Amino acid sequence: LGYRAFFAMRCGGELVGALGVGYKDGRIPLSSEDEALLTAVLAQASLAYENARLYGALAERLEEIRTLQEYQESVIRSSSSGILVLDRDDRVHSANPAFAAMVGTPEAELIGLPFSRVLPGVAATSPEGSDGDETVEARWTSPAGEERDLRLSFSAFQGDPDRRVVIVDDVTDRMRAERAL
Repeated sequence: LGYRAFFAMRCGGELVGALGVGYKDGRIPLSSEDEALLTAVLAQASLAYENARLYGALAERLEEIRTLQEYQESVIRSSSSGILVLDRDDRVHSANPAFAAMVGTPEAELIGLPFSRVLPGVAATSPEGSDGDETVEARWTSPAGEERDLRLSFSAFQGDPDRRVVIVDDVTDRMRAERAL
């Protein structure tokens, strides 16, 4: 076919392509400068190929992370228990729809509010010597004026020691049944 020399395109030590060339103008062999130029061009092509391969792998990984994040958010949003995250100053960082419905305040309006204002009369602080994980029961008056029994589970937020996760369950019906027994 007229090829007189082949130049390898390598990526990660593996051959991923080759460039076949013949004589210049049909009869003139390549000079050492021509060969050096083609070697440099293929080195740049190899780099571009590797970058494209890495970018593709990164895009796939990003999509996996995005899918996992959507799944986790869906689980939290679907929970029938109220879930909220408190910052170091016991202000609401985030809350799920169940918690927002429980306190009668839209999720967006809860952000930044002090826990003591969201659930008045319910303490958010851990007792001295606590490892950060605790469960407490408290009585709370809902916005509708009903006395409600709540079970709150406080846990450390994995990856951010300045935050805590709080799971709030309304156990009023269970407590009434226990009292009736």
